[in-house]
Amino acid sequence: MVSAARVDTFPVGDAPYSIALDGASVWVANERDGTVVRLGRDGTKQATFAAGKVPHGLFLDGDTVWVTDAEGDVVAQFDAQGRRLNSYRVGRQPGPVVSDGANLWVANQGDGTVTKLGRDGKVLGTYAVGKTPVALAFDGVSLWVADIASNTVSQLTLEGALVKTFSTGREPTALVFDGEHLWVTAAREGVVLKYTRQGGLVGTSWVGAYPRDLIFVGDRLWVSNQDSDTLSVLNKQGQVLEAYPVGDGPLRLAFDGESVWVTNGKEGTVSRVKREGAALRVSRVGNFPIALAFNGRYLWVANLGDDTVSRVGLDGTVQASFPAGDRPVALAVQGQDVWVANERGKDVVRLAPDGKRLAEFPAGLTPSALAFDGSRLWVAGGDEGVVRKFGLDGTALVTVPVGKEPRSLLFDGTFLWVANRGSDTVTKLDSDGKVVGTFPVGREPRALAFDGENLWVANRAEGTVSLLGRDGAVLRTYRVGARPVALLFDGQAVWVAAADHNLVTRIGVRDGSLRGVVVAGGPSALAFDGSGVWVASFWERSVAQIVP
Repeated sequence: MVSAARVDTFPVGDAPYSIALDGASVWVANERDGTVVRLGRDGTKQATFAAGKVPHGLFLDGDTVWVTDAEGDVVAQFDAQGRRLNSYRVGRQPGPVVSDGANLWVANQGDGTVTKLGRDGKVLGTYAVGKTPVALAFDGVSLWVADIASNTVSQLTLEGALVKTFSTGREPTALVFDGEHLWVTAAREGVVLKYTRQGGLVGTSWVGAYPRDLIFVGDRLWVSNQDSDTLSVLNKQGQVLEAYPVGDGPLRLAFDGESVWVTNGKEGTVSRVKREGAALRVSRVGNFPIALAFNGRYLWVANLGDDTVSRVGLDGTVQASFPAGDRPVALAVQGQDVWVANERGKDVVRLAPDGKRLAEFPAGLTPSALAFDGSRLWVAGGDEGVVRKFGLDGTALVTVPVGKEPRSLLFDGTFLWVANRGSDTVTKLDSDGKVVGTFPVGREPRALAFDGENLWVANRAEGTVSLLGRDGAVLRTYRVGARPVALLFDGQAVWVAAADHNLVTRIGVRDGSLRGVVVAGGPSALAFDGSGVWVASFWERSVAQIVP
């Protein structure tokens, strides 16, 4: 399954929580600054108005907006211009609000009740449901309530009578029906659970860290993952098909007929995710492909699991595979030749396009990365904390201590950059091997790219990419999905492979726009052939070409 999306992000207010859509506008409740913001569908801000102390839940009702105030213990009604029309007292700390088609229901998180309101604001009933109800859903017949403190879901009639209560996973934060089954987040466990209407568990799907909200769009379930800053997309069988990076701390979801919107609670923004098509051509290679390189004619693939490199034509045909050494982990090209770093073999091997071995020389205890500076080959010693410079005949020229566990090298035309996974830094070297500077980045920097002006660093342990100036200053950080392990600049954008989310993200260098392409099997390496981006999938034993 392959899909792509464009992700656009817009500022709203402080700690945006709830979101609701009408035909023309996007409404967002900002908990920390006490406002509601109205955006156009293009993200332009149309209006901002005060909406209580802690506006939490939103419901659009024709020309009016209902907003729960979690600190004021009221539900307030506003017109489209933000004028307060009425205010009605409900339970303590009212949160989400839903409609059953005739009346409104409010979950009161502070006193374990739900309140039923008429459209005239009259309280029609208040009913006990648990300790801390945080999510509501209406299935056409009954009201369903998720209780985060009791780890339960309750079913109520529209008269407020309790039908049943059943246990769920830890910390249910959202629930939704697909027409037949009930889906419930278990946020503390990082899963979405699928139940029958009787409460029988029929499926468990692992998504991101701390899933917060759910919506169905057609036959796809969308999940916001608060602590991994992504949206996951599942089919009705519970298979995770796609994942898209959004802002920091995604919470509530809404759909406008074209795009999915999400509030990013920790950064004061909303993101709009619009799905787009992408073509993907897949070719089987060797076992556990871990590195790619393009020499102007062929794509070369290092296969960690069977100690080979594969030569792939631009039509995706695997033309040949050649023995490369013991545990090949990195590639570099010079002219038509390909150089291979063998981690367990402790050497570097040079191969001609026909696979003929042209040279072989020892390269330290654990060679882990390669880079050419135009006339010399640089090799990272992963477990030694050094970088070595060699002549093309294998002559050792210099050894330079850098940080712990150097795992990626990049030459920007003047300087050599080293990503030190074990010390959370990048080191900048001049052509003689002198250390020019060492700069902190994110946790476990694993890959590097250069866009002609700035340096990009993939931070493996925190799911981010750091943008650095050539002086080492961090200019911006992007969230891109779990375990980013490869980077590529194609002339216009930087591509990021996030292995644990089966996601390759395109970051526009000029505008910072994000687009995700799903590539199954743990994307582990990237290469550019002048028109398309190639992705190695470690577990799928394949390479895929993303065709624009």
